[in-house]
Amino acid sequence: MGLGGGETVISGQEMKKAFNAFDSAFEAGIRHFDLADIYNGGRSEVVFGKWLQMNPSIRKEIFIQSKCGIQLHVGPLNSSFYNFSPQYIINQVEKSLAQIQINTLDMLFLHRPDPLARAEDLKDVFLLLKSTGKVQNFGVSNMSAGQIEWISRATGEPVKANQIQFGLGHALMLDHQAQVNTYTGNGYGLEGMQQYSMMHNIELQAWRPLDKGRFLSIHADSSACEYETSGLLKKVAEKYDVSPSAVALNWVMQVPNGIAPVIGTTNPSRIKALAQALDFEITREEWYSLWITARDKKLP
Repeated sequence: MGLGGGETVISGQEMKKAFNAFDSAFEAGIRHFDLADIYNGGRSEVVFGKWLQMNPSIRKEIFIQSKCGIQLHVGPLNSSFYNFSPQYIINQVEKSLAQIQINTLDMLFLHRPDPLARAEDLKDVFLLLKSTGKVQNFGVSNMSAGQIEWISRATGEPVKANQIQFGLGHALMLDHQAQVNTYTGNGYGLEGMQQYSMMHNIELQAWRPLDKGRFLSIHADSSACEYETSGLLKKVAEKYDVSPSAVALNWVMQVPNGIAPVIGTTNPSRIKALAQALDFEITREEWYSLWITARDKKLP
């Protein structure tokens, strides 16, 4: 997300940092790469494209997805706009393809819901992008089951993935299930998301699965809940001889439907440590204990 540095011209140092991250991810077995038109002003797509040009033979081995639909910080109060108009989507896809230096995206995500989106416009733009080979599949990000259903019916294209925030520190998709038939239930648009995704074969991808290290980097301002969860992660990690961060990712991956965590680190050693999440499986007791401890509230 932040690769490419903060300058218009990407420095050699920033390029090296990005290449090391991509090389480490590939060596760790990662083959799915997540980008977006707004990430670091497009520079993250540029450095990924340069890495790909240096390693052209791996294109057939990897899956590249990018996103569009957010016009960043263009409105009042420095707010963003959401834009699913056909010409905007087409322009952003062509821009991403040029920056990554590829001819097709394996998947295009609509980044956040646009209340002004029109069914006929989305149908036309999806058809055009797929018929010209610029996009192979379509996904969404931060959307409810109802929004996904509307897009699928409007376009005639199945939505293949939904990227939502999910992890020990943000488990709203599970929390609302536990609160059914209580006065505190509120799914924040995620009501039935897990079941809907399983019924319609939609992959769930978890962004910020480690919640910016909330339970991994304990400091003086950390809460009692964070201290306790951190201790439990370390205890489970010792049992499996892995890193606590790998345990946190494994917790995400144990949720039925095979939730795919999207990791954001660019540190080669951390990438290697996180890849350990594929090598073990925590128990049901450990999974529930981590969930309850992190939510800091017993289940009904």
